[in-house]
Amino acid sequence: MPGRPSPGSQVEYLVHHPMIFPRAFALSYYWQAGTLLRQLFTFGWLNVGPVPFAMSATISAFLLLIWFGDTNASQLSRSWRCWAVTVMASVAALLSLALYIGASSLGDTEIAGLQGRYFVPLVLPFLLVIVPARPKKGIDGGAIVVTLLLVGNLAALAAIGQAYYI
Repeated sequence: MPGRPSPGSQVEYLVHHPMIFPRAFALSYYWQAGTLLRQLFTFGWLNVGPVPFAMSATISAFLLLIWFGDTNASQLSRSWRCWAVTVMASVAALLSLALYIGASSLGDTEIAGLQGRYFVPLVLPFLLVIVPARPKKGIDGGAIVVTLLLVGNLAALAAIGQAYYI
C-alpha cells in the first residue's frame, strides 16, 4: 500500500518486536468485534447495508438453531469440532497477519483493513461447531431456520438490487 512500509520491513520489525502483532490482534478484535459482525451484513464493497431486516432474520435463525439443535449434529465428533476450531482460528490469525504486514504501519496497535466480510466463509464451520445435538421438539426448527435464512438473503439481495440496479 502507498505510504506503508514494505512487507519485508514489516516482517523484520515483527521479528525484532514479537509482541506487537499479538497485541494488535487482541486489540483489533476486542475493539472492532461489533463492527466486524455488522459488516457480515454489508455488501457491495461495503456500499450497501448493513441491512437490518437481513441481520434480524439471520440472528433469529442463529438463536433458533441453538435452541432447537439438530439430531444430526451428533455425527460431528469432538475431534472434528476441535479440528474445525483450529482451522477457523488459523484462518483468522493468518488473514490478520497478512493485513498487518500489508496494510499497517510499523508498530501499529491495530490491524488496518480488517473487515467482517473476510470472515463470511467461516460462518458455516462456526455454526457446525456450535450446533447442539438435541432431539427434535414438537416444532421442526430446521424448516424455520431455513425460512428465516432465505428471507434474510432475499432482503439482502433486494438491498443490493435497489442500490445498484433501481
